[in-house]
Amino acid sequence: MKKKIALFMACICASSALFACGKQNSIESNTEVSDTSDTVEEKETTEDEVKDEEVKDEEATEQAAPTYAITSVAAEGYDNFTGKVECVQITDNNHPQLQTAVDDLFSEMVTSFNQSAESMNEEAVEQNNEMKEYADEDEDYEYYEMSYSRDITVEVIRSDSKVFSFLIYDYSFTGGAHGMTDALGYSFDVATGKQLEIEDFADKEAISETAISYIISTIDESDELAKSNLYSDDATGEYAENIREAFEGDFYPEYYLSNTGIVFIFQQYSIAPYAAGILSFTVPYSVIEGFNEAYIPDDGFYSMELSNQGFVENFDVNNDGELEKVYLINDYEEEQAQYRLVVGDSSVSDELEEYGFAYGYYIHASDGNYVLVSNDGINTLYSVADGIKELGTVEIEGKVVKEIKDGEIVFAEITFTDDGSGWENPEVHKYSKLGLE
Repeated sequence: MKKKIALFMACICASSALFACGKQNSIESNTEVSDTSDTVEEKETTEDEVKDEEVKDEEATEQAAPTYAITSVAAEGYDNFTGKVECVQITDNNHPQLQTAVDDLFSEMVTSFNQSAESMNEEAVEQNNEMKEYADEDEDYEYYEMSYSRDITVEVIRSDSKVFSFLIYDYSFTGGAHGMTDALGYSFDVATGKQLEIEDFADKEAISETAISYIISTIDESDELAKSNLYSDDATGEYAENIREAFEGDFYPEYYLSNTGIVFIFQQYSIAPYAAGILSFTVPYSVIEGFNEAYIPDDGFYSMELSNQGFVENFDVNNDGELEKVYLINDYEEEQAQYRLVVGDSSVSDELEEYGFAYGYYIHASDGNYVLVSNDGINTLYSVADGIKELGTVEIEGKVVKEIKDGEIVFAEITFTDDGSGWENPEVHKYSKLGLE
């Protein structure tokens, strides 16, 4: 018997007895609950005062960031197919239009997934039958039963009073050396629920011209090791040419709004070989002429992972309105493997294990700007507001960065089950200008 994933109401169902849910994230609202148990003197409320209170309530609702949850539902009952879908649900009642828009999007996504699960399972069964017949005729051919798979996962990027944006990673495997992943960006107006398009931000042609110039310039400023990941010969094309082609006419790469700018996504094989992965480049809001201020976030806490390939990112590290380059590069060309963190004109490096790999996270916190470097359980925090200053290191075996908050970093173990990945045994460490605890 084949069992489809239920449509969207199943995806957002909160009952753990029915579905195994994946990771859940939420942003706490700023609503304060007052103690009204004391007796107060009654007074007459005028019609104008009632209207004033209604206006205040509407403004508070408009200014509130949406809360959300991510649930995961696995496909069951297929002979030669495995897969799951993660869905985002807006969990508060203050953003009905956004809630409806997000519900509709994932309802369509689940319907599409169900259809693909049926067809992929049938194709896998047919291919296995053909391989079995071939193995029966050729005793030197080793037969093994193969399954196809598809996994749709979600990463929420921005959730504030203006924009709700997230990434969809759509991975599928249909045989061969490896599967393929597509990254899809979505951005919504929190107040209206409208899915945002390029023309909502600024003039389309101006955005294209700025993005092409900025992305190519960013690559040019990057380390040679980072650039070596890109296409640069007659057979595969020049990466700059491929970038320009991605913005031709009315076409754009996939994109979404982050805390710092428009992020443009270049899929596997588009400007680099498969091994380089999916590449993305952020074009800061400040460099796009006439960018719609309605979608520029207020200054507040955020964190983001630096490019794994070592490409330059640009941040206002000194909070002076000027952007400076920040990147982390893993260097294996020397006798001793090392990572190198560069911020503006400053740099610092440290050794890596033989097969080690360092990940970097830029943190814009309420008391300053930081970079966290995580390397095989060794996590080092640097202050970057004035040069690079090491603030401390914590060693956490078997755990990785799960979440970064304003003043806290959560480390946890990643777990993998048939229903997908999850987190166990979280461990919280505080950080500030005084150090990492």
